[in-house]
Amino acid sequence: MIKITLDKAKLLQIQKYVDNRNYSYYNNQRSASDPKSDEVLGKLGELAVSSYIQDKFDIETTTDFSIHKPQQKSFSADLGKNIHCKACSLYTRDILQRYGRKTAQYSWTFQDRDILKEKADKDIVVLTFVNINHKQEEMFNFDKVVVEIVAAIPWSLMVPLLENPLLKKHIGKKYAIYSDHVDFIKYTKTTEIKKVIKSAL
Repeated sequence: MIKITLDKAKLLQIQKYVDNRNYSYYNNQRSASDPKSDEVLGKLGELAVSSYIQDKFDIETTTDFSIHKPQQKSFSADLGKNIHCKACSLYTRDILQRYGRKTAQYSWTFQDRDILKEKADKDIVVLTFVNINHKQEEMFNFDKVVVEIVAAIPWSLMVPLLENPLLKKHIGKKYAIYSDHVDFIKYTKTTEIKKVIKSAL
């Protein structure tokens, strides 16, 4: 596991982005319970991975802060051409405890259309954890936020890790990776994370 600290400047960068977003479309979607906080969480994960790549490989990867219309929502890579990022928070851990997956500390959710979309051979997914409850805490009030890079997995090897989500209403629409999966731990070693990320650059 790798810890990345995002400073106030990074948080303000995200705040400026979400403040200029129109979330009315997402608020009308049944599956989007809190699209603004979810997007903030995702951007925290992306910036942490981007910072790690800059530090370890001296390669700049740009986080997309452009404003897209809802119909332009993309399921392409978040960083560069091949790196997909997913983030979870303490809120996710609360859900795991509440719905009986108590042996898992983390989980990450994927849309079925994203899973089914064809990916390049070099595509990977980097899984991160933000140590706050993104649904309840106003993260822009913090001077810094610590993000943990938990695992990095080649996309082609990720599918066997996928399981149904805990919430029955999402079954058939979404899939999840849980950190207590028997094959998950091998992707969490620092050397493995570095190797997998390097393979996608």
